[in-house]
Amino acid sequence: MERRTTTWKALHEAGEKAFEANNFFEAEGHYLGALRATKRLRPHDRRRLKSIEGLAHVYRMMEKANLAASVYSGVPRAIEAAYGPHDPRLAESLEHYVLMFILDRLAEAEELLRQSMAIRQKAWGMHSPDLAISDVSFAFLHARHGNLEAAERSFRQAVQRVEFGRGYRHPDLVFYLRQLAGFYRACGRFAEAEPLYERVLALVERSRSWGDDALTEALEDLGRVYKFQGKEEKAQALFVNSNAPSPPKRPRRGLSSPAARTRSAVS
Repeated sequence: MERRTTTWKALHEAGEKAFEANNFFEAEGHYLGALRATKRLRPHDRRRLKSIEGLAHVYRMMEKANLAASVYSGVPRAIEAAYGPHDPRLAESLEHYVLMFILDRLAEAEELLRQSMAIRQKAWGMHSPDLAISDVSFAFLHARHGNLEAAERSFRQAVQRVEFGRGYRHPDLVFYLRQLAGFYRACGRFAEAEPLYERVLALVERSRSWGDDALTEALEDLGRVYKFQGKEEKAQALFVNSNAPSPPKRPRRGLSSPAARTRSAVS
């Protein structure tokens, strides 16, 4: 067993390295090898699920959308078989399946997001602020299919859940405010995005646990909105008056959405 685990780890890590280098054919071979190394493990073993997920993302990047979705669909099936239909881990895997693999399939995606939300409501309660992450997923789906009014409602509901459940100054608000602000910015509604980005910056400055990357990103977001409105002086003053490092040449990841920060829904 120890030898198989070592083999799996080497192959899986090689797959991850090849994926990050955009060597997708090489990554495919490593992930397939990792799966062969786990064939005697339980179907819901964390190692096996991680390799299935890695392989699915390889196929997604190779523009084999149907194959990617088919491969990844084994993850929620295995989780449900092992932990039951009401486990929050199933909700997370279903949500990841929708956002990463089947966002264009409106009816199927909507049904699975409803299922994910219902699981979380049963586990956490109908008024849990943690349900905000499901609201954001619905918002992404609505926006993808051009229903901007529904997308806005879902983004706003996510913010309100956290405000009411955790308070108006809770660090968790940073992510949800930024999603709503980004939606307004994408729609050209810069005046509505501006106060939201200002709140994000204030929260990040207050809670320095976010780190310099997050502070720089918050400053950049607000600066862009100022520039879109012709407020050049306010944009220039942001970095001058802050203790943040200079703007990075490449995008930072400090405030990115969970889906952007990680390809994995398997802990």
